Amino acid sequence: MINGFSISRCAEEVDISITTSFYWRHKIPDAIRAFMGIGKVAGVVEADETYYRVSYKGNHKKSRHFTMPRAPRKRGKEVKTRGLSKEYVCVGYAIDREGNVITEVIGKGRAGYADLKRLLDDRIGKNSILCTDSLVGYSRIAVDLGLTHEKMDAKKFKKGVYHIRA
Repeated sequence: MINGFSISRCAEEVDISITTSFYWRHKIPDAIRAFMGIGKVAGVVEADETYYRVSYKGNHKKSRHFTMPRAPRKRGKEVKTRGLSKEYVCVGYAIDREGNVITEVIGKGRAGYADLKRLLDDRIGKNSILCTDSLVGYSRIAVDLGLTHEKMDAKKFKKGVYHIRA
């Protein structure tokens, strides 16, 4: 699934039936979703965010309550708006050197201070070192939570022993 293989190819790779592959394709994300946002990180913590295009895949013709917020696009077509717009979903994550992870969908468009604080507040240990990119909200969060902040320069993801290569 992570490699983008079809249901048939996934079935071949793990030696299961196509029907089982289809059901696992739905069960695995549901199992992951059940644990998203649960847990804590501490020590040297790498935090970042990633963006995915919003998808309205599915048949909404039968739904009386859903209205498409934009015109449909063909599969794989690019978003027409430049940069990070509301057509992208932001997923924030943090990982420590022990492998503990927290991750959560934090909103549409560019992540702001409130979004990042909601992700990290009460989930990051005291006296931790927060390693991030240069997104402004992280600096403010580090001050608010009393954390040491190691900010990586744009286009550089490593600074000595600190990095954001989660």
